[in-house]
Amino acid sequence: MLPNTPQEILRTASISPLLEQAISEIGDYDIIHIKLDDQQAANSSFGYLFHFSDLAAQLGEQQGADWIVVSQHSKPSFLFSYLIAHVINVKTQTLVASYDIELKGNHEKVTQRAVKALANKIHTFLERQL
Repeated sequence: MLPNTPQEILRTASISPLLEQAISEIGDYDIIHIKLDDQQAANSSFGYLFHFSDLAAQLGEQQGADWIVVSQHSKPSFLFSYLIAHVINVKTQTLVASYDIELKGNHEKVTQRAVKALANKIHTFLERQL
């Protein structure tokens, strides 16, 4: 299946910046960039922050965020993958929404479409919270 080819690593690395851009284009959001060192210090093992919303919220709180999005790119097959995102309320330290988008194929357009769909879901959720 070759899950960690150089192309797949680049595609996965492109998702976060694409999501930030898509969310910024949809609404008036201040995106806070959490330093990689801070993320790695809080994420004691793979997927730790994804599974422990309270710890992800504490990381967001340290940065002055109201909401934090923690995501994973899951690739069970070379034919498809999932972009999974948790939206966490920093104040209550709870997972308030979870979204998964299926990506069929691995071309750039597939990734861009999936990221835009995810950004729309997150935006719609946050709009309802105001």
